[in-house]
Amino acid sequence: MATKDAFYVPCLRWRQAEYQALLALSDKAKDSIVPLITIPGHEFDFEDGAPKKTVGEHVGTFPKRYKEKWKTRKGWIDADPNIQSGVMPDGRPVFTFVFGEIRKFKADAMPVASLDCTPKVVAQITAIVATDKKGVGIRARIEHVMKASFGVSLDTLLKSLEVTPKEVDLIVDLGTPNYEPYGAFAAALAIALGKIPNLPAYRNFILVGCAFPNTLSALSSPIGYIERHDWKFYVQLLAKLPKGMRPPMFGDYALRIDDRDRKLAESSSKVGNKKIDAARQRGVPYCSMRIVSFEARKPLSRGFKISASKRLRASIRCSKST
Repeated sequence: MATKDAFYVPCLRWRQAEYQALLALSDKAKDSIVPLITIPGHEFDFEDGAPKKTVGEHVGTFPKRYKEKWKTRKGWIDADPNIQSGVMPDGRPVFTFVFGEIRKFKADAMPVASLDCTPKVVAQITAIVATDKKGVGIRARIEHVMKASFGVSLDTLLKSLEVTPKEVDLIVDLGTPNYEPYGAFAAALAIALGKIPNLPAYRNFILVGCAFPNTLSALSSPIGYIERHDWKFYVQLLAKLPKGMRPPMFGDYALRIDDRDRKLAESSSKVGNKKIDAARQRGVPYCSMRIVSFEARKPLSRGFKISASKRLRASIRCSKST
C-alpha cells in the first residue's frame, strides 16, 4: 500500500452502525480514508438479530459483509484478542479464514499484528503477508511504546513477520487515555515516539486513540456534540515533535472500546433487542448512528498541512424501522 497522499484512519469494531456508515459515505470520502477494522469478540449481532456464540458463527459473516460494505478498497483487518486464536468449522484459524475468503474477490486488505499476538497468530499473519505481498500493519499500544525495550521488541516482531519497515504501517494506539492536560501528555509521548528506531523508513506512521465519553447522558437531544479531545491533543502533539521528526497521521475510534462497555452491551443485548423488535412491530422510529458527512482531513505528513476545520462528522439520526 504505497502512499501518495495523507489519509484519515477511522478505527472501527465492525458493528452494524459503523459498517453501514462506511457504506453511506460518498466515493470521494471513501477515497480519503483507510479504515482500521477490528473484528470484535463474541457479541450480539444486530443485523441477524441474534447473539453469536461460536467463532464460526461470529466470524463467518465477516467476509460477505466486508465485500458488501467496503468492496475492494484498502483497509487493515485486526481481530479481538479473545478470538484471534479461534478456529473456524473448516479447521482454518481466524486470520487464515478471513483473508482466504476476501482474497476471492481481490480485497485490498492487510492483516494487523501486535506485540500481544501469540506465536501461532504471528505465523498465520506471516503466511498471509507472504501470499498477498501487500505488507502488514503493526499495532503498538501506548504501554508498549513507553517501554525502553520497545525498539528491540518491535525489531523482533519484524523479523518474525519476515518484513522490513518499508512494508509496514506502524500504528500507535493510545486506547482511551486521559488526554488532558494536552501539553504534558503530548510532551511525554513526543519523546517516546522520537525513540522509535528507523521511524522514517516505515511505509505509514499513524496515531489513533479514543475520546468517546463514558456516557452520553450529558448530550442534548436529538443531536449532541462531543468534545474532540483526541483531535485537540493531536494538534498539541505535532507542536511538541522535534524539528524534522516524522509526524504521524491521525486516526480515531467511532465508539468506546473498553471492557466495561463490551460487558454492558453483552448483558443488555437481550433487553435491547426486545425493545427494538417491539418498536419495529409498532412502526416506531429507532435510532442508529450514521456518519452523515465527511471532509477529508489531511494531517501533517511529509509536507501536508493540517486544517483543524476539516473533520469527520458523526451524528445520531432517527431512522424509520423497516
